[in-house]
Amino acid sequence: MTIRRIFANIWRYGRSPASALRAFRAIRDYRYVVRSEFFDRTWVERQCVGMRENGADPVLACLVDGVEPSRDFPGREYLALHGLQSMGVNALVHYERIGKDKGYAISYLDQKANDGAVEGIYDHLKVTETLIEEIHQRTIRRIRERREGNMPIRVVFLVFNASMFPGRPLFEALLSDTKYEPKLAVIPNLRIPGVDPVNGMLRCKNELLKDYTLDMFCETERNGEFVDCLKEADIVCYPSPYDCSYFKYDVRWALYREVLPIYFNYSYIVARFSVEVFKQGNFSYFWKVFFEHSAILEDYNQVSLCKGANAALVGYLKMDTFRQVCDDTGRQSGRKMIIIAPHHSFRGGHNDYLQISNFLDYAEYFQALPKRFPEVDFVFRPHPYFRSALSKDSVWGEARTNENFNRLQANSNVSISMEGDYMGLFARSDGMIQDCGSFLAEYFYTGRPQCYLLRSVSEAQRAFTSFGLACLEHCYQAFSSDDID
Repeated sequence: MTIRRIFANIWRYGRSPASALRAFRAIRDYRYVVRSEFFDRTWVERQCVGMRENGADPVLACLVDGVEPSRDFPGREYLALHGLQSMGVNALVHYERIGKDKGYAISYLDQKANDGAVEGIYDHLKVTETLIEEIHQRTIRRIRERREGNMPIRVVFLVFNASMFPGRPLFEALLSDTKYEPKLAVIPNLRIPGVDPVNGMLRCKNELLKDYTLDMFCETERNGEFVDCLKEADIVCYPSPYDCSYFKYDVRWALYREVLPIYFNYSYIVARFSVEVFKQGNFSYFWKVFFEHSAILEDYNQVSLCKGANAALVGYLKMDTFRQVCDDTGRQSGRKMIIIAPHHSFRGGHNDYLQISNFLDYAEYFQALPKRFPEVDFVFRPHPYFRSALSKDSVWGEARTNENFNRLQANSNVSISMEGDYMGLFARSDGMIQDCGSFLAEYFYTGRPQCYLLRSVSEAQRAFTSFGLACLEHCYQAFSSDDID
């Protein structure tokens, strides 16, 4: 690594004293990662969209950003297994410096467990497609034995945000089928920095309790131990393909538990960034991944590590209940209602690789809109991560963000919707102004017009898939406030 590249990456990864210190520590530990048998440069580049184009160093991505070094070394699981989470150490560096000589297990696949007690530590078990298939087939045989014994199949749906619960229609269908025993498990979302995961869980649980009067698991700590929501699961429906919660809710953990992991896309895939996410190794661990459209399935078949071997085309499950919602929801009479739906992906927010939000260019315009059109009701419905991303010091900061929301709410014809379920809002609305991802496709189910905010045609072609571009052809496209008017 050259001196020039060292300082270039310090600038990239360390723009504050604290992050600069982390960057210098990363340079100190650089050799432990680059020489490790568990560092896979190609793997890291596939996990980090645009890394090659941006000239970022995969080693520093592991050391500074916490990117897993390879599919064979689950760092967060290693830290949790050995009680190292609070020490601020890098998992792979710790293993190379200390753990290897002491025979530390790398993951829960390395140890034999009996009722949660560690019996021994064994050689690292290399995770391959063959091993994944063997474990899935063994699990299928066990589930069939349960059915032959007239025992219900236990299906756990993991949820961390009520608006990102794509398996909801399946969950509701299983409630009335005696062959299944569906359960909800509310888990913490640890992916978004600065957001209290406990409050997020409570909000999610309260949202779900509006619709379901049944007992549900809620991840809680008791005497320093976390409740095992999956101890008796046969099938687990995951809310996200990311490592966004505790290690035991990562799909890789399903191999050790011998449950069948399944996944529905929590959003309609319209952006190229989401297709890049298909390259993540986590997708290979799912028994089935269900897709909403043939064009999106084809993208998955081409770029996923397993080449689509676990894919199935079923349609967009999330919208299955929308027709009933429309039948049950009365349209407003007289006044029109327009949804304003900004995305969270502005530069400096949570994800600099995905940038489709244009909110910062239109923030003052949206403040003026209710006063210019007092005969229209506006509902401000931002992405769930919008406020936390906007509140980052690198964007607006908390004070300016709060002031923006307060100014919007001061208008008598503006309401802010932050609730989980938005199907009723869609059904009541007359149109939408947005720059989101999934909403671009979802709102077509209403049959009502939408205006999509864009910077330029060339940027849209870079940001969206062929499916997303086809959706944009049927929208009003706005490149300025005059276009919105």
